[in-house]
Amino acid sequence: MPEYALTPNDVRQTLFWLLELTWASRAFRFATDAVNILDEDSNTLVYTGGLSIQFTESMSLFNPAPATPRLSITNLLFPVDVAELIETGHPFVQVSVELSQHVEGDAFERRKVRFRGRMRLTDYDAVGTPVAFSVEAERRGRAVLIPDADAEVTTTTWPDADDITLGDFVPFVIGKPGHNKSSVGGIQYTGGSPAVTIDDVNDFLAICEGLIAATNVVIIDTDAQARTTNNPVTHRVDALGRTFATIDMDPASTQATYIAGNKYQVDWSSDSGSADAGGGIVNPFNTGVLRGAGDVIRWAYDLSGVPFDTGRWAAVADILNAFLIDTYIDSATDLPRWLEKHVFPLLPLAAVLQGPNGVYPVLWTRNVKSTEVVANIDVERDGLSPTGPVRYEGGQFGNELRIKYAPRGDNGRSSRSRTVTGRDVGADTSIVQPFQILRSSQLQYERKARKTITTKVIRDNGTALRILSWQAAAYAFPWRFVSYRQESASLGWLRPGHPVTLTHDHTDYNRHLTNRVCWVSAVEWNNTTPTYTFVLIDSPARDTRPT
Repeated sequence: MPEYALTPNDVRQTLFWLLELTWASRAFRFATDAVNILDEDSNTLVYTGGLSIQFTESMSLFNPAPATPRLSITNLLFPVDVAELIETGHPFVQVSVELSQHVEGDAFERRKVRFRGRMRLTDYDAVGTPVAFSVEAERRGRAVLIPDADAEVTTTTWPDADDITLGDFVPFVIGKPGHNKSSVGGIQYTGGSPAVTIDDVNDFLAICEGLIAATNVVIIDTDAQARTTNNPVTHRVDALGRTFATIDMDPASTQATYIAGNKYQVDWSSDSGSADAGGGIVNPFNTGVLRGAGDVIRWAYDLSGVPFDTGRWAAVADILNAFLIDTYIDSATDLPRWLEKHVFPLLPLAAVLQGPNGVYPVLWTRNVKSTEVVANIDVERDGLSPTGPVRYEGGQFGNELRIKYAPRGDNGRSSRSRTVTGRDVGADTSIVQPFQILRSSQLQYERKARKTITTKVIRDNGTALRILSWQAAAYAFPWRFVSYRQESASLGWLRPGHPVTLTHDHTDYNRHLTNRVCWVSAVEWNNTTPTYTFVLIDSPARDTRPT
C-alpha cells in the first residue's frame, strides 16, 4: 500500500492513533478515542477507545546503523479473556502489530502507517485487567549473501578451473577499482580486483560476475610483475547458468601471457592506460557503470532481499551519486551490513531509519538556509514548553580531519590520504570551504583531531574531498540539543531529519535563539502530546550572530 505522510493540514483536523493486533486468528482494533472508520468498499471498521501509547521516532545523528522506532502500550483492555486464550494455545508474544494515525473523515486506506512490528515483553492478568506490552520493529529478515554459495569456483561450476582457484569466488566489481605506478621494485598495485582462472586448459580468467560496462581491461600478473593493456572482455556462462565477464588469455586474443599457477589482478581505473575504462557491473538504474553511491545502495538492497523504501532512496540517489565507490566483493557478504560498515559512514546521511516500507535515508541538508526549511517554529507563538535545559554534546567534535583511501593490492595499505585543518590552505584552493569552517572552529575551541577515516571502497580524489567537506561542516562545532513539549500537536507532522528554524527569544524566558536553523532529532508521543528534540549545528557562514 502507498505510504501517506502526515501533513500540516492533517494535524489541524481531528486525529486518532490507531492500533491493530492480529492474534488468535482475529483482528483487535483500538484507538485513542472510540471511532468507526469506513474503508473504500464502505465496510465499517470499529475501533475501541482507551488506547494509551508512548511512541518515539528518533535518529542518532550520523549513525550508520538503521534506527527503529520505539512503541510501548499500557492499560489496554481486551474484549476477551487474554489468559484463557493463552492457555488454549495462543501465545501472547510475536503478535503482529500496526500503529497508524487517522484523520477524521478519511478512508481507512489513507491512514498514516507509522510503525509495524511484533509484540514482546507482555504483562497480563485475569479477565478485565489491563494489558501492557512493548513492540519491536519487524526484523529485516536474513539477507541473501552475495556471492552465494553456488557461485564458488568448483569442478562442477568450472570443470577446468586451476586448482589454486578452487574455493574462490569471482568478484562483483563496483566502479573502477585499481591504479598502479612504476617503482624501483616493480609495480605497486592499488586496489584492483582479483581475476580467477576458471579454465586452465583454454586459459580463461573470470573477472566479474554478471555483465560489465568495460569492453577491455588491464591485466596484471602479480607474480611476474607484468601488465598488459586493452585485453578484450568476453562473457561466459558457468555450469549453473550464471554469466561472468571473462578474458581469453590465448595469445591470439590478448596481449597478456598466461602462466599456469600465477595470480592475476584487473586494473579498472581511468588512469590504467586501457583504451576503455568502462568499469565493472553495469548500472541497472542508469547508463554506464555502477559507481555512484546512491545507485550502489539501491543495487545492494535489491540483491539482498531486505525491504527498503525504494521511493525515498531514489529521491536522494542523484545527490549521493556524487560520491564514487570503487571496490569489489569476493566473499559471502551480507550487503546491508556491508553498506552500514563501508558506505553509509562516508555519506552525508543524518540517519538511516526503519519505516513501515523498510529502511530509508534522512539526507543531511547541511547548506540549508533559513528560507528553505520545512517550518519556522516560534516557541511562544506555537505553544511549546521547554522540558529541560539546552545541552551540549561534544563527543563527536573535531576540527582536523583526515581520510586514508585507495588501498594497495599487494598489502592492503592505503596509498593516498587527505587532511583538512584550520591552518593555511596555501595554493590548494580545493579545500577552501572546509578550511573556513575548521578555521572558525579553531578560533573558538582548541585544535582537536577526529579519528582518521580509513576506507577500502574509495579511490577517487574528488570523493575523498567531498567526504571531508561534509564532515567538516558536521563536526567542527559541538552539537546542542533542546526539547519542547506541545499540547496542541500542531507540529506533530514533523519527522526526524526535517530542517526547521527555531525562535526562542521572548523576554520572560529568553534563550536568545532567533531563526536558528536546526534539525528535528526526535519526536516522542505520549498519547496525543508530542515532545520534539532539535539539534543545533553551528555554521558561521549561515548563522547570524547578534551584535
